[in-house]
Amino acid sequence: MSMELPELRLQWMAEPLRSIIRRGILDLLVIFALPRRTEAGVQRRSTAIWLLGAAAALFDVIWIRSSDFQFPAAPAVYGLSFMALIAIVCSLVRTHFHIQTPVVLIETLVQCTFASIALVLATYLIASLTTPWADPWLARADRLLGFDWVAVNRAAAGHEWLTNILRPAYYSFHTQPVAIIWILAFQRSHRPVQLFVLSWVIALAISVALYAGAPAMTAYNYFAKTHASLPDLSAAMGNFAFDQISSLRAGGSRDLLALKLGGLVTFPSFHTTGGILFMWALWPLRWLRWPSVALNVVMLASVPIIGSHYLIDMIAGVIVAFIAIKLSLIVDRVCGK
Repeated sequence: MSMELPELRLQWMAEPLRSIIRRGILDLLVIFALPRRTEAGVQRRSTAIWLLGAAAALFDVIWIRSSDFQFPAAPAVYGLSFMALIAIVCSLVRTHFHIQTPVVLIETLVQCTFASIALVLATYLIASLTTPWADPWLARADRLLGFDWVAVNRAAAGHEWLTNILRPAYYSFHTQPVAIIWILAFQRSHRPVQLFVLSWVIALAISVALYAGAPAMTAYNYFAKTHASLPDLSAAMGNFAFDQISSLRAGGSRDLLALKLGGLVTFPSFHTTGGILFMWALWPLRWLRWPSVALNVVMLASVPIIGSHYLIDMIAGVIVAFIAIKLSLIVDRVCGK
């Protein structure tokens, strides 16, 4: 099928450049808007992601209903109804109108947000348990590995240029998933974007389960008890997690909407897990492969310094990432049959 864009005025450009731009615009139109046959396995992978998010939400609902935690029914019903509507509409548009890219873009963004919120809420419920702090054995594991958290943080604090690089790299964790979903959704195959979201949800679920058995007060707060004048590079992240967990363990506010929600997973390091998943997702794209590696290697270097994690947290995070990738590929094979 040939298509022309006669209305596109590019006469001031050289002919080769005009051809490249026209071809690029046509490719975007074909990828984004034009109907095309649904890829094999797309709907099944989508269903698998929705089911994982629904399972996390069901876990939250059961815990809240059987405990003294509070979450207003109306926002929960509206939120779950919205997710169900998105799932139904995306499925219908994909299968009956054969519109693919807008559907997968909206759907994967919503799926990632839905599952992440449900699993983050689960960390607050789990934080109310009085499981013994894991810091003594986490710190012992670091010593066996020859890693001196205090020395590393003091060394980093002496180089302002280094911390100015590490801090934005650490916080890029919050924007990278959205950027990756946008980028992968515009590829000709939508399998990669679904695999990324699937591996993200699986990895976060595994991390939450491990966190339940190994809550930590974070390296910053643990070493602050025995070391005076610690650098405050990781104080913000360390104190946020420690204060929230301590309050919940002590019977603090049970109104989930009133809490300042954020990452409470201390072991394993989900920043580390995310960094591995980000590099894996973008590795097939040669133009983004090495920029992604560079950014995420710096982000990984920031984890013990800005994120207040032990080295053993990071090792566990790497293992979780590879398990999640393997499981997502298994699900993908099942969905593709």
